[in-house]
Amino acid sequence: MDVPKDCFPAIARLPSELLSVIFQHLVVELNMDDFSRPAVMTLSEVSKHFRAVVLGTPTLWASIRLHSYSDLQLLDLFIHRSQSCLLDVSLDLTALDVIPRPLIASASRWLRISVRASDFKDIYVSLLPYSHAPVSELRELRLLPTSSYCDSDEDKLNFNAPKLRSLAIHGCLGYLAPLPGLTTLVIYRLECSYRVFCEFIQSCAELSTLVLQESIAGWETHSGDRNPTPITLEKLRVLAVSESRTPADGMALLDYLCVPNVQLLELSGSGLQITSPSNGDERVMNKSFQALCTLVLQHVDFEICDLFLFRSLSTITRMELSCVLNMTILTAPLAEGGDSLWPHLNTIVCDVSEEDNLLWLDNLRQAELRQRGHLFKIQTMVDSPTFLTGENPLADQDYEDGSEYGWADQEYEMWEDADPEWSEDDQFDYDDDYDDEGLDGVVGWY
Repeated sequence: MDVPKDCFPAIARLPSELLSVIFQHLVVELNMDDFSRPAVMTLSEVSKHFRAVVLGTPTLWASIRLHSYSDLQLLDLFIHRSQSCLLDVSLDLTALDVIPRPLIASASRWLRISVRASDFKDIYVSLLPYSHAPVSELRELRLLPTSSYCDSDEDKLNFNAPKLRSLAIHGCLGYLAPLPGLTTLVIYRLECSYRVFCEFIQSCAELSTLVLQESIAGWETHSGDRNPTPITLEKLRVLAVSESRTPADGMALLDYLCVPNVQLLELSGSGLQITSPSNGDERVMNKSFQALCTLVLQHVDFEICDLFLFRSLSTITRMELSCVLNMTILTAPLAEGGDSLWPHLNTIVCDVSEEDNLLWLDNLRQAELRQRGHLFKIQTMVDSPTFLTGENPLADQDYEDGSEYGWADQEYEMWEDADPEWSEDDQFDYDDDYDDEGLDGVVGWY
């Protein structure tokens, strides 16, 4: 931690309750680096006062990251010091091969768990023996293999998780039993048949948010889905799709996905095509977006997009645009005195510095003055996260032993010269953290 030495005496005199809150935020921020030493360990080694605060705050130890064998040395310690707190677990089976037994024993305390692996089969084999074990507090599950092909005829992973509400998964849904309580489903690189997708998503009766990242939003017609059953998601309120392309001889996502109550539609990708040319008309538009209020577009070029789709979204009240090209093509009818495309639009958030944006905004402004007699509000684009701009968990799959990054045996400078009341007793042997609570290390874990 890079803290000026002259600040330490003042920090050390803060009340324990305030230090605990500061440490909570600090640990989250510093643990963003996958190769860093766990921040809570460093905090516990600064002084006796800091150590007492850290050891007296179990939630500081509730975030468990197992991305290398060196992380295993601390697993028992974190489980013990977190006491009865719910656990936030990140696990990489590429490095560990199996799920450590102490982690399985604490499954009833899992709040969130993220599992990475080289192949979905590795996740399946590791989790199947425990999939029926009660994980009564689990709210969020992330299954992120590098390779995602799966055999839907295998036994399903049937998680006993009545509170599970959020699932993020890479690729195929074929290994999973229905999760009826899901409200949020995020799929990276959708790679399964329409039948598998349909069966799973129709089982999610409470689904309100569907995010398809880097997806092929369509299915080949020769995949056995020649007479697909349309999917209706009555409770879906948010739909986000990025980089979606429909196979040349196939059916597109929205041709058979009816979302009449969606209020926010977010689309991203220069090759965006979510409706087939033969069906991208009345069938889709009149059924899918009856309640749409907010349209978010990122990295969209209207030279190659479905203009009918966007011109038909007549209910929108807010548009958010980022890196959108050739918007003048979409708004061309306005320049010729045509009717307002979006009669209820009252707010546009965009980058107004680009010449192309200024031109179509002027066309839209003139049309609104002619037809409604008043203007909409324009806001400058701000860097705020959306459903498709968050961290990509598949961007970095390689974890190595942390010792190669210099923290495994690193000693940390103590700030004794900054504190006039510092004494030798404020320092202690780092090895205390491995045996001061009677723990036996990693022997016999497997």
